[in-house]
Amino acid sequence: MRPTLPKEISEKIADADLRGNQWLAKARAAEERGDNRRAEECCRKGNYWLSRSNKLRGEC
Repeated sequence: MRPTLPKEISEKIADADLRGNQWLAKARAAEERGDNRRAEECCRKGNYWLSRSNKLRGEC
């Protein structure tokens, strides 16, 4: 069982998860439109935020 994280850290994790998922959704939408350059840019940003979330959890 994991120890309870301080509220501040858990809020940062939730924020990073939210931002990462939003960017990945934008990437999928851009890809569906055929805008591959924009899709790649959004995917990079999404991966940045999801990596940040993992680091905050200590899963890096």
